[in-house]
Amino acid sequence: MKARYLSLLPQYLHWPKMAATPLVIGTMQEDRGEAKYVTYLGKKSKGQFALKRFSDPKEIETCHIFFLSSAVDSKIQSEVIAQLQGQPVLIVGDSPDILEVGGAIRFKVEQNRMFLMISQPALKRAKLRADSGFLALDSVVVVD
Repeated sequence: MKARYLSLLPQYLHWPKMAATPLVIGTMQEDRGEAKYVTYLGKKSKGQFALKRFSDPKEIETCHIFFLSSAVDSKIQSEVIAQLQGQPVLIVGDSPDILEVGGAIRFKVEQNRMFLMISQPALKRAKLRADSGFLALDSVVVVD
């Protein structure tokens, strides 16, 4: 389900100077669920997405979206966020504190329904803009 949402986000968000394709989604190599994203995006994307796995936050380069799963150690999450600070990268995660530490979108599942918790300040820091129609969806919760 998360991979599907990751693949839909570019329809609703605008990067300052976004290259056409492929859109690069980064993740940490230690993310055990990463194989699901590779499989899903590989089948559905038709070349629209490329997935890059990084073993060290200092190696992170050129991504449009970076997914930080709750399986990734919180220290590594903080290092990734620090590395991407000020870059036009959408940081998405599913840990309860991802927005507090600098992420822009948190995937939250509640009663078998996916909600997107969105931090407008984090989007602004990353120089990203969300469509107003997207922000008005009932599955989207904007937090400050």
